[in-house]
Parts: sequence; C-alpha cells; structure tokens
Amino acid sequence: MVAQLACADCSRLFPTKIGLSQHRRQAHPTQHNADKLSRVKHSGARWSQQESQSLLRLANNLYPPSETQTALFARLQQYFPGRSAISIKTRLRVLNWQAQQDESSSGGPDQTIGQIAAYSSEADDYSVWFKQTVDCAVSLLESHADSSLASVDLLAFARGLQSGIMTPEQVLSLLDLHASRTFPHTWKTVSRRRRQLAHRMPVNRKQIRRANYAAIQTLYHQRRKDAASAVLDGSWKDLYKGNCGLPPDAEQYWKQVLSAPKHVDSRPSRVIVPSDWSLIEPITGEEVGRTVRSMGNSSPGLDKLTPRMLRRFNANVGQTILCRGNCGQPDSLVHILQSCWITHDARCARHNRVARELAKRLRRLGYTVFEELRAPTSTSFIKPDLIAVRERRATVIDVSIVSDGRGVTVWNEKKQKYGADEFSLAIISALRAIGCDVDFLVHQPMIISYRGICFPQSAKAVIGLGLSKVTVSDLCLLAIVGSLRTYDTFMRGTWR
Repeated sequence: MVAQLACADCSRLFPTKIGLSQHRRQAHPTQHNADKLSRVKHSGARWSQQESQSLLRLANNLYPPSETQTALFARLQQYFPGRSAISIKTRLRVLNWQAQQDESSSGGPDQTIGQIAAYSSEADDYSVWFKQTVDCAVSLLESHADSSLASVDLLAFARGLQSGIMTPEQVLSLLDLHASRTFPHTWKTVSRRRRQLAHRMPVNRKQIRRANYAAIQTLYHQRRKDAASAVLDGSWKDLYKGNCGLPPDAEQYWKQVLSAPKHVDSRPSRVIVPSDWSLIEPITGEEVGRTVRSMGNSSPGLDKLTPRMLRRFNANVGQTILCRGNCGQPDSLVHILQSCWITHDARCARHNRVARELAKRLRRLGYTVFEELRAPTSTSFIKPDLIAVRERRATVIDVSIVSDGRGVTVWNEKKQKYGADEFSLAIISALRAIGCDVDFLVHQPMIISYRGICFPQSAKAVIGLGLSKVTVSDLCLLAIVGSLRTYDTFMRGTWR
C-alpha cells in the first residue's frame, strides 16, 4: 500500500512529495512563503562602502590595547544588527585593518569616549528615524486606500517590516516586483531607420532577382489575378521597384484629390465630453470573479471555456511565490538565471563558454590571448577573463552576462575598475614578466544580456578588433543556450 502524505493546512492526501509540494505552492502560497522565509540564511549579505567605512572607524576607536580582538568583534556586533562576529572579523581582514598601538593614533580617553558616544548616538538616531518612517508609512497606507496602486499589498509589506517578520532587503525585492506589475513597461516602436532599411532599393542583378521573386510570391498570395497579369504582360520585371501593385490611374486620381480647391468645413465643432477615468483604472480580481459569476451558464468563448470552468481556477495564482531554493526571493526568470544559488555552476559554465569562444575567434585573427592571467596588485590580485595582444597593444576583455537594463551600469563599473592606473600598470607588468612587451593598454568589456542581446558599445569594440557581426551573433547565441541550460538545471535540481 502506498503511503499517503497529508497537507498540514487542509489535510488533503497525496501519494508523492512532489504532489504535496506543488499543492502547497498553488493552494496555500502564504504558508508556503512563510516556510521558505524561515529557511533563508542572511549570512551572505554584502557589505556596502558606507558600512565598511563605519566599521573601520568604530574598530579604530573602540579597540583598547588591553582588550582582545574577540571582545572587540562582540562589541562591534551591537552596532551592526544582523551581522555576526565572524562576519565582522572576516570583513576587517578583507579591509586590511590593523590595531593602532601608538598613543598619537589612539588619542586621549576623553576624545575616544566622545567618539564612541557620537557613533552610538548616530546608530540610535538611525534606528529611531527608521522606526518613525515605517510607522508613518503604515498610518498613511491605512488612511489612504487606493485600488489603482494596490495599496493593500504595500500595507502588508510595511506591516511585515514594522513587526520584524521581513528584512529591508526582502521588502525591497517585493517592492520592485510590485512596481513592475503595477506600472508595466510599454512596447517600444520600431525605429524609422529600421523601416527604411527594410525597403532599400536593390543595386545589383542578384538582389533584383530575389526582390522580384519575393514580390511575385507576395502578389500571388494576395491578388492572384494581378499576379497572372503581371507575368503575362511582362511587368514582373519591375516588381522590385514597389509601385507595380497600384492601379494604372492611381497617380492621376491622387493628383486630382490633392489639387482640388479647399472648402470651409461648415459642420459644428465636436462637443468635448468629460473623461471617464474608471475606464483606465486596472481591473481587480474581485471584479473579474463577480463578472464571471454573473455570466451564469453562458456558452463557451473562443478558448472553449465556460464560466463554470473559469470559476474552478485557483484565485491565488497571481500571488507572489518565493524561490524553491530557499533564497527568500520571488520565483522569477531573472532570479533563476542571474542570482539563484542552485544555478551558480550553470551560470559559470555559460560565462566560460562565451569567453572561450571569443578567445578562439581572436586567436584566428592572429592575437595572442591570455585567459584569466593573474596580475598582482598592492592589496590582492586581479584576474581579467581575456587579454588579447597584437602589435604591442593589449586589449583587456571582461565578459559579463547581465540582466536587462544593467548594461550601462556594468560597462561603467568595468571601465572604472580596469581603467585605474594601479590595475593598468599591474596588467602591463604581468605581461612583461612573461615576455610580452606592451606599450598601450585599453579595456573593452564584453557585455551580453541573458536574453542574448549584446550591449551596443561592446559590439562596436569587438568589431573594432577585427571580428565580424556574425561572431557577435554567435556569442549572443551561446548566451541564450547557456540561459536555457541554466533554467533546465534549476528545474531538474529542485522539486520542493
């Protein structure tokens, strides 16, 4: 007999764990998200530059010569909620912090006590300000309800932050998702230049032949009699010009219309009717359900679904579902392909495939390509993906697979990082150490989105190195294939 697994919320029985987990995701999303949040580990949160500077100042002022560093880390933990003593120790080691032993750097006892009191008061002021801001947001959302902004969801986020159930990072991710759903992006129209290029006049016989063949095929599918007439009277030879489909007297007709005398329009002006703003407000789920119920036993629509079948659908499908990898983030395509820990190895493999293909194409052009060459710096080392050298000129290429809208940010970050004098000199010294003389160095990041869209500046830089547009298309195709493999890894690696 097969063992039955019972749901903890509705006592429904399921024969497999997968069926039970999928039932909880769809039927009980609130309890499902709460279970996921309870398993989230926040130890991997990154340190911002402001937090790092505050940590260094507090460590220099709070460290007395008679106290151990372990006690210092425990004291610093009070000023950084959510950070453990081990994480603070690791961060100070990364920042190369050293205890100051001389009297001049430590200062007098009054000065040290005053600085400690200033920092503690600063932290207290921030906590008080943060609590007052959250309380004010909750009161405003409770007093001003707006269905067009989905203020009920915003109020739930604010209450979760007020009660401590959610962290600011989780609320920030939920607010981003809420904004993307409430204010969707509009479609971008096709540029005028792209439309002009689509109707460019053929210049040689081969292009004229192809254009005539395409035009006669289109004409045959649209108007067969006109296509037969064009073939019989020989006018098919001029089909590529694009004006053969017009009637013979069309030009004369439009000349008469456009040259006709102008007359005053005696019709009365249109009365301006007040706008009905309810037409542009978003339709809520309650309105849809009420409308479906009022339809009763109507006949099925184009999708062959009756109102009774529509009422059986789950009403909680639109609720936010958290990632199945216990990341604490919404389960979205961008999260799976760019940040989920389950797909980390697959993302690295996607990046490496693009970098190796780019290196192979550059070697065919006569470049000497170094992959992940380590260049020591004053504090650590840097390891760019590719360094292409030819004619005493080095080009540093760092490959990045980014999400939509982050191309400009990543481009500036890479330019700022490898464009620094320290890093440039470190790369030149590392190349000269292995016998490769370089007089000039430039950095050209290779940025491709996970959808396979190459950043325009990156495409121009790669083409400037001698590669063709076909090579850029191949690299974008590799990024798409890598994203598909990453998604397949996620779907095969998680079932809860």
